[in-house]
Amino acid sequence: MADSDDLLVTCRSQLRPFFDMLKYRKKGTNDEDWLNLVRRTEENIINSPRQYLTASAKHDVLELVVRQVFKEFVNEINQSK
Repeated sequence: MADSDDLLVTCRSQLRPFFDMLKYRKKGTNDEDWLNLVRRTEENIINSPRQYLTASAKHDVLELVVRQVFKEFVNEINQSK
């Protein structure tokens, strides 16, 4: 459990710059276009996790964690409306 928690914390931290950029881009973008940008960003990170993350987990594990972190991010943004 501790390893998965560490992985989650690490991914959140390393993805923060992407989330900051996405929050900034939301200001001038309609909801549909913004969600498409979020999904493209998420897919790019999942397709090439070693380019964006230093975590050393299996690809399928990283994919699950990245999807969870992006889901949390979108939920946080939607709650702050």
